[in-house]
Amino acid sequence: GRLELAGSEDAPILLEPLGEGDFGGVVVHGPDARLTARHATFREGGPILVPGLSLDEDSDGGAIYAHGGASVVLEDCAFEACRVANRGGAITILEPGTSLLARRCRFTVNSASESGGAVAIGHGGRGLIEESRFLRNRAKVGAGLLVLGHGGPRKEELVLTRVELRSCHFEGNRARTEGGAIQLYRRSRLKV
Repeated sequence: GRLELAGSEDAPILLEPLGEGDFGGVVVHGPDARLTARHATFREGGPILVPGLSLDEDSDGGAIYAHGGASVVLEDCAFEACRVANRGGAITILEPGTSLLARRCRFTVNSASESGGAVAIGHGGRGLIEESRFLRNRAKVGAGLLVLGHGGPRKEELVLTRVELRSCHFEGNRARTEGGAIQLYRRSRLKV
């Protein structure tokens, strides 16, 4: 399926929690799934709870969690104060065929207890992030961006994760151990 959130500069869309225990996040799954958002603000996302799928213990993707070959296209979006217990405070992109295209987006004060305070792309996912700002995000590792490859004991289990950054700005991001702005791990490639 496809979901399009289309606001404008004068009338942006705002997604935020409705109250205690509610969540304004989006799960995008499968090769035919696509999320397109323009002029949208994702604010204060927390753990994703979907019937039959619980991500509260090891939650990923405070605002958007995409996997299984899904695609996410974001233009002129803002992610503010989104948080998770595991990785990708605002966005998590996982698995081969899953992709993120983000243009002119702002990631501000997002956090992950473990890694990828703003964005985590891993296990064969792909990303292109252009003209975007990563400001004051927090995580144990990779406060702004985590790029995580995947390796196993057999050669066929090795998966490369590729991310390209164009004209992006990282400022004030803070990691507790390593990768204040960006952390590359295992089989990962970053083109700047």
